[in-house]
Amino acid sequence: MGVALAPERWRRLRPLLDRALDLDDAARAHFLRELSTEDDGLRVDLERLIARHQATAGLSRPAAELASPAIEVTDPAADSPAPFVGRRIGPYSLTRLLGAGGMGAVYEGQRIDGGFRQTVAIKLVSGIHPGLNARFERERQILAELRHPHIAQLLDGGETADGMPYFALEYIDGRPITEYADAIAADVDARLRLLIEVAEALAYAHRRNVIHRDIKPSNILVSADGHVKLLDFGIAKLLKGDSGPTLTQQRMGPMTPEYAAPEQFHGSELSAATDVYQFGVLLFRLLAGRLPYRANADDGLAWARAVSEQEPLSLTSALKDARRAAGAATPSGEVTLRRFALRRGADLDAIVRRCLAKAPGARYPSMDALIADLQSYLAPARARRPPRALLAWAGVGALLLAAYVAWFQWPSPPTTVSAASLAWTDEPALIAFGLRPENLYTEQPGTEGLIRQALLTEGRGDAPAALALLASAHRSDRKSPVPALLSSYWVSGLGRQEQLQYWQGEARQRLAGIDDPYLDLLVQFFESDVDGSVEDSLRYAAAILEVRPDAWFLRLARAHAMSRRNLREAAVRELQAIEVTRLGHRKLVDAIADRGSFGDLAGAWAQFHKLERSADNPDHTALHARLTYSSGNLVGARDLYLEAVALGRATARFDIEARGLLWAGIFTGALGEYERAEPLLRQARTRLGERSQFHYAADAALALAQLAALHGDAVAVRAEIDSARQLLANIRDTEQDHLLDLFDARLTGTAPSLPESLDNPEEGGLLELVRARIAAQAGDLDGARKALARARSAGVGDSALVEEAALLARELDAPSFTLRPIDPPFGPYARYSARWALGVGASIVPPPVKLETAR
Repeated sequence: MGVALAPERWRRLRPLLDRALDLDDAARAHFLRELSTEDDGLRVDLERLIARHQATAGLSRPAAELASPAIEVTDPAADSPAPFVGRRIGPYSLTRLLGAGGMGAVYEGQRIDGGFRQTVAIKLVSGIHPGLNARFERERQILAELRHPHIAQLLDGGETADGMPYFALEYIDGRPITEYADAIAADVDARLRLLIEVAEALAYAHRRNVIHRDIKPSNILVSADGHVKLLDFGIAKLLKGDSGPTLTQQRMGPMTPEYAAPEQFHGSELSAATDVYQFGVLLFRLLAGRLPYRANADDGLAWARAVSEQEPLSLTSALKDARRAAGAATPSGEVTLRRFALRRGADLDAIVRRCLAKAPGARYPSMDALIADLQSYLAPARARRPPRALLAWAGVGALLLAAYVAWFQWPSPPTTVSAASLAWTDEPALIAFGLRPENLYTEQPGTEGLIRQALLTEGRGDAPAALALLASAHRSDRKSPVPALLSSYWVSGLGRQEQLQYWQGEARQRLAGIDDPYLDLLVQFFESDVDGSVEDSLRYAAAILEVRPDAWFLRLARAHAMSRRNLREAAVRELQAIEVTRLGHRKLVDAIADRGSFGDLAGAWAQFHKLERSADNPDHTALHARLTYSSGNLVGARDLYLEAVALGRATARFDIEARGLLWAGIFTGALGEYERAEPLLRQARTRLGERSQFHYAADAALALAQLAALHGDAVAVRAEIDSARQLLANIRDTEQDHLLDLFDARLTGTAPSLPESLDNPEEGGLLELVRARIAAQAGDLDGARKALARARSAGVGDSALVEEAALLARELDAPSFTLRPIDPPFGPYARYSARWALGVGASIVPPPVKLETAR
């Protein structure tokens, strides 16, 4: 390197180096020319450091590490960030240094105010200059948009008193994925399950136009409960809307060479395929215990040539080499892993080979497609089909590839029966709407299989995956109206208004040339149910049941419509007509549980006990929890939902995990166990948001706001309400928007706005309640009492706003409202937390009953 740099010289160079590395070649040359007019020696030193950066292939080593050979060791502590230990940053006290690099330092921090004690990771920028600050802000921007159970969550951010940017992250007490897997002697399946969690996090990021581009073991920690967390988006990029250098810029960016893709060495365009390649290296490393090339990774030039020009090692051959090298060693977890892998190594070889293809276009088109093959590999042997990677490498055309998707095993309890082998009358999910093969009008051989698999997948609670299958069927088959028809109904449950309109239009366009009275009735039912036209939905559902009496979902829909009309006896009769012999669809849980809520609790328990028992079926446990709630046992219901959460995680039923966390958190709060409720609700908000169930995620956020208010933490209240508002911005839910406004007004003093319009005259109680709140906040107590009386007369006491009315009545010393049990336990769930403020949280549950069947 030449003459060593003194530490004070390095402190001047470090921000300049970071800034230079953020510039393209032309801008960097101009920057260096301008610098030479100020200090030619500084320019020379900087050029040396840049040359070293380029010689080592632009790796993502911190700038301090990059320059370390040039730094004179005269004062090791002079540039150390450790002196920040003990300093207060916002509401956090820094307790110890976790790591440091050229961009910043990461500390363990403790939240020391707001009524909570919370351990977090605090990231501080290590210098103040445009290039570094811009990169730091991009990372914070990216993290703010990512809410996923397998991505470390951004919690807070701001600036220190002296202007140093920081943000607080979820603290992960875990080990790198490779260390964790080796420590527990994980077999192939266990390692692949960890990798699938990584892939799910990346797939989520890609859907939000973010690529990570630094996937390596040290950026993936596994917590004590065995779940992964993806870390360090410090060099991640937004695929669009990024204010920094674009991804198409032809220059070498920061990376870790051992895991870098060919295009990163070439300075070519980066994309989601870059993450697919890096994931393939991680997959190889985790299974074979080595990198996929024979070159020395410490030799930057040799490694770059290997990645760019050589074919990667076969996973099977690498495992055979490792087994031979192990010789007669005592069988360990690692040796067992290798022997197990060799039995089915060919499938994994195809998956790895496709990940590590040199050309980005030859890799998996998405992380979702990669996840599909990994899950297919994990499926029981009799149910597995060759992964799509094998088909693709065999040259199978796109049509057969699309048809194969119907055989794919989506996350579900293991089954040995393929979707295509089921008759339409064999599975509750297939008969739910009364569809038959003659109603599909397909022109491609694979379409029926895709529709079958979509119905089964949605029945297991994975609507996004089901919608992806339907979208594939709709693209490949230009005749069948059914994919668009089902999509229109399912996206409505996710609040996706634009997609709803698109799919309704597509369905009607294809139905225009088809004469099918059953499909005509089904589209009328779907549209009336989505629009909330109760009388029309009742009529069309009854007409469908005349021709398809086994369409049980239509009876459930009629029961719910009747309950909204306070016709509970009629609703019970509809539910009693649904024959349930096994829980083959998530909505059959509701069919039995709602029967108990609407008045036939003994019959619901009797039906529950007739079901085949299964210790690892989360649907069975969730149903048990609902019936326990309706029987007046709040503690028992909460505990059973916690069991359902654990089973949901273990069996990849993430719909049950997410909703179960919400119910468990709400019920725990109702029991007054607020400290225990908070982490459950935080997890629920994250899981539900990831599943695009924004209305439920907003409920969790508002419950957290109520908790913060009970603790007197005004800052947290504001943050949680803003979080709920952001979540609801994704959907159209007028009722929940009104409840949010009332929460906001009550907890923060923000004046609510009067509703611009009301969907029906029955919402007059809402209008008067808002007027009462506005008057109360303006100090017009008499006017507030009069408006509240009008709200009472308009029926607000029988609505989901009764808790807000009761809280206002208490403030105004007005007559109280009767708070009845909430059964069935439907949303909005934020209202449940309002009862905590009234001191009657447990009033949500019906009075306890003793039934012989409730055991």
